[in-house]
Amino acid sequence: MFRALFSILDTIKSDKNLTMWVLCTINGILEDQRSHVNQIIHNQKSMSKHVDAIGILYRFLQDQLIEENVDKCELAAHSLSIIIQAHKNASITEMQNSLDFMTWLLEDNNKKLVSDKCRTACLVQLMKNNKLAYIFVEKRNGFHKLQGWLVDCIKNKQDQLAYNTLAILWIVSFHDFSLEYFRDFKLMILENVSKVLDYYNKEKIVRVTLMLFESLMNDKECMD
Repeated sequence: MFRALFSILDTIKSDKNLTMWVLCTINGILEDQRSHVNQIIHNQKSMSKHVDAIGILYRFLQDQLIEENVDKCELAAHSLSIIIQAHKNASITEMQNSLDFMTWLLEDNNKKLVSDKCRTACLVQLMKNNKLAYIFVEKRNGFHKLQGWLVDCIKNKQDQLAYNTLAILWIVSFHDFSLEYFRDFKLMILENVSKVLDYYNKEKIVRVTLMLFESLMNDKECMD
């Protein structure tokens, strides 16, 4: 079934209603039961039944610069992030597509195609890949993006954006390469994280904030 869906998405792009249905179906199946992603990964790796789901979804997103359909972009981006997160031992081409997708998410000129809520939700998935997390932090000015989203959450109440941003910070906090950014008083990451609690009292936001602080407890400079 997945082979047929991705084949349609890759070859019949001109039928806007059909591509929307395909994207909704793929995303719905993955959301209904995340273990279904294993079948997509199996097809991604298979020699006889190979389906380049990562490449197809990324190419689809690139094509949307013309159509500019936000719903389609967010469905494709969400599904793609789930697949990348679940795919271990990616080939060089697959990893490059994953890196290109992350860069695409971070580009400001794509704001019209995906909301900040969607971008951060996708990054929550991507940060579970250690290589992508490193590149996000060290090569893509990731902490400056996160700082911008934190400030936005403080100025404009956005529960899901706040949760996603805090979740990203929590995930990358387990990597030593991220600590210098948490320590950087000019970035004001931890100061703004604390401010978030002044504006939000939802249980999941409080919980992930406390998890972040717990992760950083052993770093004296962060706690200072």
